[in-house]
Amino acid sequence: MDLLVSATFLLVGLVNAAPVAGLLGGSALRRLYGTTPADPATAVLLRHRAVLLGLLGADCPPGSPAPR
Repeated sequence: MDLLVSATFLLVGLVNAAPVAGLLGGSALRRLYGTTPADPATAVLLRHRAVLLGLLGADCPPGSPAPR
């Protein structure tokens, strides 16, 4: 059971780390979401989302318990 929990934390960390590429600019946001932000406010919101998901992705792997 511990191995399953550890693997799940690692998987969630990897999946949530992917959107961090959205911080690189408009072309990265277009690649990630398949659309261009309509206005600057939308671009800021998508970058904010990338930061939050990146923080979550960075916190999950260290939080996974070591298998016994």
